[in-house]
Amino acid sequence: MSNSSTPSGEDLRAVLERELEQRRGRAPEPGEIFVLSETAELPVEWALLEARPKAFLAIPADTQPLAGSRDFALGANVLSGPLVLRCGHAAEIAASRLRPELRTGLLDPHSLAAARSLQAALAAGTAAEDPLGEEVDRDPEYRDWVEEVLDPARAVLVGLGEGGGQGTSRGAEVIPFENPRSRKNERSIRGQGSTFRRILPWLVAASLAIALGWERWELREALKAMSEAQFNEPSLPLPAGTVRGEIEWKLPPAKGIPGERIRFSGYVPADLAGPMPIEVVLLDKRDQALARSPAETLEPTAEWSITITRSKVPPGRYRVELQNSAREVLTSWDIRVVETTPAR
Repeated sequence: MSNSSTPSGEDLRAVLERELEQRRGRAPEPGEIFVLSETAELPVEWALLEARPKAFLAIPADTQPLAGSRDFALGANVLSGPLVLRCGHAAEIAASRLRPELRTGLLDPHSLAAARSLQAALAAGTAAEDPLGEEVDRDPEYRDWVEEVLDPARAVLVGLGEGGGQGTSRGAEVIPFENPRSRKNERSIRGQGSTFRRILPWLVAASLAIALGWERWELREALKAMSEAQFNEPSLPLPAGTVRGEIEWKLPPAKGIPGERIRFSGYVPADLAGPMPIEVVLLDKRDQALARSPAETLEPTAEWSITITRSKVPPGRYRVELQNSAREVLTSWDIRVVETTPAR
């Protein structure tokens, strides 16, 4: 699910900072967002949905963009900024664990009401069908996020005991969607990375935020810069060759560095009319865009490049498209990403 409301008036950042300043030192309230020290090692915040005796019903909130059928996605045009509210992972947090100095954001009334409604419907088993969300539910990356981040975050609260997230009421139950044992088997077969490697970039950015005194918005911008694709930046190019009519991109041996990035590069075909604004798009085998460059005026034979997190392009088939400013495909070609064997 998503929220498309568009507030008007002052700059959202200024509004949020003013609101947080006015609430400094006040007791927690529904609609506020907190970082919890007990889950600080995981890239989640907690949005308070409703007050309970000496506790709050809360749900995880994070900036992983994939939103499934149990989630409510907020865009950049709302007070909280871009967040995904994980309504299927509700838990209770003791009010005593919410530190005023770790209040990081606010939900606008519409977003709070929508999140409450979805959480209640999920808990009651009456949530409407969401075909697009259910498609995301089956995405391996999304399921890894649930297993490696959301489930452990809620498990921490459950383990705190009385008032800390025991989840004894129906409204605080996690909403399962598959057999965890089958997920572990599948993940073992696919050889996915560890939780530590997935969250280390977040931890690095969070440490910098603390050291430099960043606001929450600066932290999000740093995280975005660390995870999003970059275009035409200096980087080690990948060697390429032609194999059976396809372009084969040979990945250099992995260095085992969390967040390791690689670069795809190529040239605008010489027979393409130009110069003209061109967007370079990298698509996976399901035709989902993994990276899209801003439109840039390029001439025939001009070089382009995409630098992207290595984990987002495992070995397999992909497609590169050059599109005009109307996003019409000017030309495209298939590529195949393969691992190279480390030299001995």
